[in-house]
Amino acid sequence: MEWVKSTTLNDNKTKTYTLSATINLVNRSQNLTPEGIETFKTNFVAQMKESFGGTLNNGDTVEIGNINYVDKGPYTVVLVDKISSEKPITELDNGSEIKGYTLGENGNSQANFMEVIVSREMTPAYATHEIGHSLGLKHQSDDSNKVKDLVKTDNLMFAPQFEISKKTIPEQKQTIIKNIPDEKAK
Repeated sequence: MEWVKSTTLNDNKTKTYTLSATINLVNRSQNLTPEGIETFKTNFVAQMKESFGGTLNNGDTVEIGNINYVDKGPYTVVLVDKISSEKPITELDNGSEIKGYTLGENGNSQANFMEVIVSREMTPAYATHEIGHSLGLKHQSDDSNKVKDLVKTDNLMFAPQFEISKKTIPEQKQTIIKNIPDEKAK
């Protein structure tokens, strides 16, 4: 996983967790121009800040730090017009090899490879939803989701998603913090 977390102890004894990531962004959409990609990047970071940032039940806070986009890397978001139904690919258009990905039927590994359908203004929300899976968040219908009864229709991880919400609850933010390694441990 290409996410890291740094932890700051605040004067009031609470903690601030700053989450940063390196993301290999690949455009396979016929509908996105280079300007559209830049707009997506800006909106995607804003969406992650809104969805994953906030306050935990104990008063600790979560914030999104640096999101770096790279041309090659193991943590990949692919923007597509249609989710691939073909056998898993072994190499991306930019030459990044796909190693260690376990792709599901929807083309997503739920760990480090996510295909996101380009859908105008909703694309950053879809991408953030898929990133949520890679950080350990689950749909409310998943029996292994320990907070499934708290995931309501206005939650980022609610499925089916007819209208994607940006909200996550403190318990989901706690899951994210638990699943992201400390910067010093990398």
